Amino acid sequence: MENNSDDRLPKKAFWGSILSEKTSGVINFLNSIVFLGMLLLMFAQVLSRYVIHEPIPWSEELIRYAFIITTYFGAAIAVQKGVHVEIDIVQTLLSKMKNENKKKNLENIINLVSNSLCFLFVLFLCWLLSDLVIRTQVSGQESPILKIPMSMISGGILLSFIIMAIYYLLNILEILYSWGRR
Repeated sequence: MENNSDDRLPKKAFWGSILSEKTSGVINFLNSIVFLGMLLLMFAQVLSRYVIHEPIPWSEELIRYAFIITTYFGAAIAVQKGVHVEIDIVQTLLSKMKNENKKKNLENIINLVSNSLCFLFVLFLCWLLSDLVIRTQVSGQESPILKIPMSMISGGILLSFIIMAIYYLLNILEILYSWGRR
């Protein structure tokens, strides 16, 4: 019986998955802190409005922008974890295939195409958002109460889409890496 040297070697993790786990942990932690701050501020707003009868004028605006930013960074984490909503009819059909090798190859091809299309779409959105950031910066547009430059808000959304693009690229590289390891 001949030993295949690849079978004896431990399968190393793709370095990109290690990087994405670390960055998603940081993003998740920061998102949690901002979300907790939003909850505390909402609670203070409710108390202020109904107990003191004097609302905090800037709280609603800050909560709104924090909610927008945490939503998009949460979407980036969902990309990293692969938990976005998807149509899985093809995977369901593939699960009925008998030949495991063909089934795995087709799954990899579908995942590669899917991640590549998402990557290209997110890059397109990054391009559009970068234009929005520049336009809002040039126009000097500010939020009504806090006077926050709106380019900071759209810049935060742009940053989350850049992170999504990086995660999609790492997903693509991971698929190619796992293909090369077989």
